[in-house]
Amino acid sequence: DEQHEADMIWDAKTLHESIKKLPEGSRIVFTLFAVEGMSHKEIAKALNISESTSKTQYMRAKQLLKQQLSTILKQREF
Repeated sequence: DEQHEADMIWDAKTLHESIKKLPEGSRIVFTLFAVEGMSHKEIAKALNISESTSKTQYMRAKQLLKQQLSTILKQREF
């Protein structure tokens, strides 16, 4: 229904804003891996970093996003 669609758009906007707040390295790797579908091997080659650095940056991005979204959720509960 319309309300559900509005909630999804708002949530997508919230997620997008949270991604924009990530540190540059983590943001770029997260976007390339999670959004663009590139492998860590491809990301490493494209950014001239190691695969392990790509994986670490991705894990860091996920952790930071969880923290940000958790904070937003807690603010909504009040």
